[in-house]
Amino acid sequence: IVVSHPSTEKKPVLSKDVLVEMGGWAAYHEAERLVASDAVKECIWEAPVLHGRVEFAGQVFFPKINLRSTLFAENRCSCVKGRQGMVCAHALALCYYFAQAPKAVQQEGIDIAEAAQMPVLRHMKISDGKGIPLAFKVFLPPNLPQTAPRDAMVIKVDAFIKGRLIALEHLDRGRAYKMKPATYRMAALLENWFEKDWFGIMQLNRARLCELLEALRDEPAVFWSNQPERPIAWVDGKLSGVHNYLDVADEPASLKKSSGEVKAIDAPPVPLALTSVTPMQVDGSPNYLAITLPARESAVYGPALELVKNHGFELDPTSRQWWLRDRHKVLNFLSRYWVQMKDQWDAQFSRNFRQQFSNIKFVEVACQAQELGKDYNFKIEIKAGKAKSPELLQSISLGQN
Repeated sequence: IVVSHPSTEKKPVLSKDVLVEMGGWAAYHEAERLVASDAVKECIWEAPVLHGRVEFAGQVFFPKINLRSTLFAENRCSCVKGRQGMVCAHALALCYYFAQAPKAVQQEGIDIAEAAQMPVLRHMKISDGKGIPLAFKVFLPPNLPQTAPRDAMVIKVDAFIKGRLIALEHLDRGRAYKMKPATYRMAALLENWFEKDWFGIMQLNRARLCELLEALRDEPAVFWSNQPERPIAWVDGKLSGVHNYLDVADEPASLKKSSGEVKAIDAPPVPLALTSVTPMQVDGSPNYLAITLPARESAVYGPALELVKNHGFELDPTSRQWWLRDRHKVLNFLSRYWVQMKDQWDAQFSRNFRQQFSNIKFVEVACQAQELGKDYNFKIEIKAGKAKSPELLQSISLGQN
């Protein structure tokens, strides 16, 4: 829980009678229950506004109440009552908690100034009570000294739940999780980079890798991919044998990009002639795929092997290629993983493959929103070249991706 309010600002009087007058008895009793169940996760006073985060029953609310006048308090919250401008139980819970809170509360090492600036997770549920403990593990490539100067480091990030590693793309974000501060920072970073579509394998430049490692500072959560059981030691906030290759201080300012402008996979694919590891090779047509895995020392090898095994590929021991022979399965597989293999795993696609799929188009989803008073009218359209929408909808309904 984070509570912050400067000592120079006068704290408003928020007695029981005042709170009941603001929101009514029903909202007050609900606010009491919310506070008792530890639902108030963030409470920040920026006079005359009190705002924060309230989590309950798998839902997250963001009340923001102006207390310049408690008699005519102005409230905004993501709940139904809050959207109507009424003082809701979530706003009263903030006030109730704030009235009893000390002037500074810190928990698990979160600095108040830092916590106030933490981005809010939009696509994950957090519950300190019933949430599943979640952590992240980062695996760095052994060839980092060679790939760091080219800003083309391929790393792997896994979720760690109940002693098991889970690929990020398979993490169930419909469930509620309990997170340490470092895990929260990491999750917020992944959301900032990928929105909802998380991928465990990513190619980062030095600035991005530094940003990722900073989120996990001093946590035993970073490993070399060829030593996955032994975390890399932190020394004075730096990873031994890692940060010395990540210095970008001497680069021209024109090469540096702010964290809000670049995606995690913005580094261009590394040309094959410059790599010291054989990349993944992909051949095929709409009726079959033949994939040759990258070299074993590649950070991509393990996830790629898991991918082909989990999607029905069969190994030809003679050619060492993994084969998938079914038009429906091939197109479904490519609809999910083509971009990931190309942009994040730096896979090489054969000339035959490029020719066979030259007429294949990805579906584009266009969404338009029109404001109609207090409501919105949404129009969603599916596009794929010259194909008509009814044909696309029929294909999607039949699973013909």
